[in-house]
Amino acid sequence: MQTKKELLATLPNDVFGDILDQIDFSFLDNFIKLLISGYITKRGEIIVKREIDEDSQSDTSNFLTHVIEVGSLKILSENNLLNLETNQLELAILTVALGIDISMATVLKSKNVFDLDSKVYYSFEALERILPRIDSHVVNSKVDNSYIKNLVNDYLLFKI
Repeated sequence: MQTKKELLATLPNDVFGDILDQIDFSFLDNFIKLLISGYITKRGEIIVKREIDEDSQSDTSNFLTHVIEVGSLKILSENNLLNLETNQLELAILTVALGIDISMATVLKSKNVFDLDSKVYYSFEALERILPRIDSHVVNSKVDNSYIKNLVNDYLLFKI
């Protein structure tokens, strides 16, 4: 089985270059595992699985979207990637979001709540709708020093 770093590196033209080397994927994986495990413990495996299988507008879907959206901001911050130049920052956002998507699918499968034979949870098209929101959070985090902490607490930690 390929690691996230190896999988991302196989994407066309290896557009992610040095960004991959700047991300602590161990921290990313542990963070995602903590969030998803806590969420499943709180809501229950049966409910989470049912919501993943049946309802795209569920509490679980909302939480998992926030895991990508807010989690990306947290990972970018933890890896000191928020102040990259525009093009590099866009690549970093995409790389982190893809890494979280892969990690999320892996954890959800290990918890027996995601059955699809896919290495990702969200399709790339769905991820493309989330990316502009991550961009917006990056801009807001540069203006407010407590922005990231508040988002992580309100949309992730307080949900588990």
